[in-house]
Amino acid sequence: MISDPGRYLDDYLDAGCDVLTVHIEAVPEPTALLRRIRERGACAGLALNPKTPVEAILPFIAECDLVLVMSVEPGFGGQKFMPEALDKLRVLAPRLGNERLLSVDGELTWQRSPKR
Repeated sequence: MISDPGRYLDDYLDAGCDVLTVHIEAVPEPTALLRRIRERGACAGLALNPKTPVEAILPFIAECDLVLVMSVEPGFGGQKFMPEALDKLRVLAPRLGNERLLSVDGELTWQRSPKR
């Protein structure tokens, strides 16, 4: 997560990025930035921090190719998964449909099922 992602947008795209995700917390009115990303031929996404309500991004979903739900606070390693991310995923999944990606970032632990 960076502040003022619009300042660096062209640098990232010129370097070859084809998917860019910005945090709604850094760009509370992201429509113009999301459109700029898409006009350059890249996929545009919005990320949502754990403490931010899902309603913060709902008005902008039409401008997104993907939504990223953070299950930990960005920038700090070793955090435990915050289960409230699951509620956000449940709200977003039907709204995004099959046209947009829904992803999760943060501490996820894989456990194998016991052998039967």
